[in-house]
Amino acid sequence: MKKIILIAITALLSACSTPQTTLKNDKTGEIVVCGGNRASSIVSTLTLQPIIFGKFGYYLQKSADRDCKNGYLVQEFRVIKRTGGTIGDG
Repeated sequence: MKKIILIAITALLSACSTPQTTLKNDKTGEIVVCGGNRASSIVSTLTLQPIIFGKFGYYLQKSADRDCKNGYLVQEFRVIKRTGGTIGDG
């Protein structure tokens, strides 16, 4: 039982995060962040789903992050910083 708990904790801590994009509106000075989320991977880990579902959750979250960024870009925000996720950006 201790091994199962240790494996679950290790998997939870190694959840993948999506790339993070920081945007700024030069007119208002507002700064927003899209991405950098781990929620989809953590849910897959907690429900003990196979690894393919964890990657599926990652790509769903990445798609939501892209929609977030694009939504701000049309509102005259510009990208000021971008950091990669933990499993890449491909």
